[in-house]
Amino acid sequence: MELEEASGMTYIENIGLFILEDSKKPFLYKVDEKTGKILQVIKVEDVKLKDKESLTADKNFLYLGDIGDNEGKRKHIQIIKIPIDKLKSKADTIFLKGERLKIYFDKVYNNTKKKDNIYDFEAMVAYQDSIYLFSKQRKDKKSRCFVVANNLKEQEANYLFTIKADGLITGATLSFDKKTLVLLGYQRKKRLPFILSIDDWRNVSMHDQNTKRIILSHKDIAFQLEAITFISNSTLLLANEWTKYMSQGIFKIENN
Repeated sequence: MELEEASGMTYIENIGLFILEDSKKPFLYKVDEKTGKILQVIKVEDVKLKDKESLTADKNFLYLGDIGDNEGKRKHIQIIKIPIDKLKSKADTIFLKGERLKIYFDKVYNNTKKKDNIYDFEAMVAYQDSIYLFSKQRKDKKSRCFVVANNLKEQEANYLFTIKADGLITGATLSFDKKTLVLLGYQRKKRLPFILSIDDWRNVSMHDQNTKRIILSHKDIAFQLEAITFISNSTLLLANEWTKYMSQGIFKIENN
């Protein structure tokens, strides 16, 4: 794959695979799912991004998640809402504008220690009229799920439930039928990557989870998987960021 730091990825039927690079540039890329070659550069105008981490989509919009907050210092996060029709251009580079959704949390902001911050996000999925955010928590290795409306320009996120992730969550995707949620993560020092496949995901709780855990690599090397998307009801694509132990790439697995 040509991109070294894929932080988010989503597949849109009949349009293609889109990947978000981990940088402050307001770009995303349409990528060949088989070769990893960049097919198109999409530049989003009139936005300033701090830590873009995730992509998701529904039938009408692609959502770019500027939702990372490693140090717990952001006063708000944001999601950029982009009409899918604008992504159908065949040009090598396209320029477009998106609508900003500004999101707050019910907390007092201070210089939270990185390990204690529960409002750092790298994963989100769109479902019906909402967007679900999944936190990356270094201290307890759990993941809190929050929900926001996809049509409010400014709002406070609502807490829903907590997942016993036993790791740090870096990506999320929904199956085409929307019944299965798959979370991507790693356990320690960007090692031992895994996925959690959760059926009946909207009724999940800490104590009663229909969850299947799959370890993706038992080798004790820095294998930093950051992005995940379904491309069919049973097929997943995963993307990793470059490390000195593992070059960047796109991987396909069957979620049976």
